[in-house]
Amino acid sequence: MIIKKFKASIGENVNYNQKKFENEVVAILSPKRTKNWGVEFRKVATLKAADFEIILSTPENIKQICWAIDNVRNLSCADIANKVIFINFYRWMHGSNFHHVNMKDYRKYVINHEVLHILGMQHQQCPGPGELAPVLLQQTDTLDGCIFNPEPLDFELDILHNILGIK
Repeated sequence: MIIKKFKASIGENVNYNQKKFENEVVAILSPKRTKNWGVEFRKVATLKAADFEIILSTPENIKQICWAIDNVRNLSCADIANKVIFINFYRWMHGSNFHHVNMKDYRKYVINHEVLHILGMQHQQCPGPGELAPVLLQQTDTLDGCIFNPEPLDFELDILHNILGIK
C-alpha cells in the first residue's frame, strides 16, 4: 500500500467552510472507498508535509493558472508539475450543466478524476454506448454515450497499479 498525503485548502475569494471541504475530501478519499486503488490517502495540516494539495478555487483563478484560452467549459484542473488540484468552486456548488447527477456523486467524480491525474493518469474514452464511463472521461461536459460514473473502473485501476508499480 502506497501512502499519499494531501492538504485540502480554500482558495482566495471562495466563500466555503474550510473544515467542511476538508471533511468532504477526506470522505471521498477514505480507505473504505479507495482500498482497491493500492493507495492510502492521508490529510495533513501543512503543505510542506503534503504530496499534493487540493484547492477549492474560483473559475477565474483556475482560468489564469490552467488554461491559456478562455475556460468556457468551467472545468477543474490538475497542475501536475506543481502537484496541485484546483477544484472549480462553481462546479462544486452546481455540478454539471450537461447532465444532472446528485452533488455527492459529482463531487466524488471530480475529486477522483483530478487525483488520478496527479497520480499520473491520462484521460480515457467512453468504451461504448450504454457502458459505465471511465472516471477519467471528462464527464463534466460529455458522456459520449456512456453512463455517468464517479468511480474508477477496473481497467483504470490496472493502469494506476502499473504506474505506481503495484502488483
